[in-house]
Amino acid sequence: LRLCRNAESVPAFWSKWNIPVHRFARRHIYIPLLRSGFSRFQAGLVVFMISAFFHEILVSIPLKMLRFWAFFGMLSQVPYAYIVSRLFPNGGQGGNLAVWLTLIIGQPLAILAYFHDYFIIHYNVGGI
Repeated sequence: LRLCRNAESVPAFWSKWNIPVHRFARRHIYIPLLRSGFSRFQAGLVVFMISAFFHEILVSIPLKMLRFWAFFGMLSQVPYAYIVSRLFPNGGQGGNLAVWLTLIIGQPLAILAYFHDYFIIHYNVGGI
């Protein structure tokens, strides 16, 4: 977390968060897509969709329920990163604040959504 806690943009955070996975995705997915004619945005979107898929699988299998909260949470980072880049073109403290907002608010909301759905499925006592 030391490398990414001061990230000045959402993409900077995601590229530093898990460096081995970032390097793998860049080498084996992103760059080959660029070479095959995809734009940088399209290639990045494909990488994020693949990442979102695996995030969803890693949550859905243990919980035995497919809800797509992790998938859509990951995909929501794409427009969020775009909006943040327009609001704070130079990153700085505003970009860093945007990164921390996703960590403090965004991810816990997704976890709460899974908890809610899991509770309703497994412990729906009295029709709550």
